[in-house]
Amino acid sequence: MSSKEPKTPEELEEMLRVVRKKITPETEGHGVLDFLCTKFTYRSREDWQEALLDGSSQINGKQVEDYNAILKAGDVISLDVTKIPEPDIDRDFKVVYEDDDILMVEKTGDLPVHPAGSFFKNTLWYMLVKQFGNVHIMNRLDRETSGLVLIARHHKAASVLGKQFERRQVGKEYDVLVEGLVSWDQYDALGYMGPAVSSKIRKKFSFTEAEDWQDYGKHSARTEFSVLRRSHELSHLHCRLHTGRTHQIRATLLSLGFPLVGDKIYGLDEQFFLSFIDGALTEQDYQKMRLRRQALHCSLMSFTHPMSGEDVVFESSLPKELAELILS
Repeated sequence: MSSKEPKTPEELEEMLRVVRKKITPETEGHGVLDFLCTKFTYRSREDWQEALLDGSSQINGKQVEDYNAILKAGDVISLDVTKIPEPDIDRDFKVVYEDDDILMVEKTGDLPVHPAGSFFKNTLWYMLVKQFGNVHIMNRLDRETSGLVLIARHHKAASVLGKQFERRQVGKEYDVLVEGLVSWDQYDALGYMGPAVSSKIRKKFSFTEAEDWQDYGKHSARTEFSVLRRSHELSHLHCRLHTGRTHQIRATLLSLGFPLVGDKIYGLDEQFFLSFIDGALTEQDYQKMRLRRQALHCSLMSFTHPMSGEDVVFESSLPKELAELILS
C-alpha cells in the first residue's frame, strides 16, 4: 500500500492493487523467499515461490530469479495482492454522515479496518477508497469491534483531526457486555498497561491498578465504567476512555474480573484465540463464548469539525446481536 496521494483513477487502482514494503537496515540480510515467508505468514512457502515465479512479487520492479537473493536496505518489495484469497467478512457498513471534509461510518463486528495479514480488499479502507477516493481513517477499531469510525476526506482535515487525537480532544465512548454481574454501579479504573508476560499470546496486554497511574507516561491508562443493565449473569457497561492504549478496555475489564463476552484473547479463556488461529475453534467453543465476535461497540465520538470549527457528537446504538443477548 503506497503512502503517495493518488491523483488519477489509474494511480488509485495501482495503490489498491500493489502493496510495497521497503527494506530497512533492521530487516536487511535475509533471503527474498525467507523474508516473505516470515513477514507475510498468511501464505505458504510454495505460494510465495509461485508468486516470485509469475512476477506478482518483485524486487525493485524486477522479477526475482534467485529465491535466495539477499535483501539490502533500500530494496522495495512489491506484492500484487489481487491473486491472494482473503477470508470472508461482513462487508456491510453504513455512512451515517458525509460532507466534503469528513465521513462518519458505522461498521459491523466482522470487518477489518486497515489492510493487514491476509486482509486487503476485504477491509473498510479498501471499500471506502473504491467509493470515495483516497481517505484517511482516524480511529482504529479491531475487526471484531463494531461502531463508529471517523474518516478524513483530505490531508488538511486529517492533519487537524490528528492533532485533536494527540491532544486527547476527541471523546470516545464504548458499550460492552461482560461475563458476571458487576457489583458496583460506577468504577474509575486508574493504572497502567504492560505486556501480559504470563500469556502465550504475544500481543496480549495486562492492566494493573495504581494510584500514581499518571507517573507511567505513555503506559498510563484510565477508563470510567458505568453499569447500564444486569441480566442473566451478564452486565452491560458504558465505558469512557481518558487514554487510548492498545486493548485498554478489554485488558482492564479482565483485570477487574469481568472478561468481555466473545473475546478470544481477553475473554473466559485465551485458549479460544490459540484454537482460532489454528482453525480449530468448535461450535461448542462458540457456545461458551456466547458470540462469534467480541461484545465491544464504539457508541459515541465527539470532536471539533476540522474545517467549520463546530463541536459535533455522533452516537451509535447497540448492534442487534448484542442487544438481543443482554435482553434475552
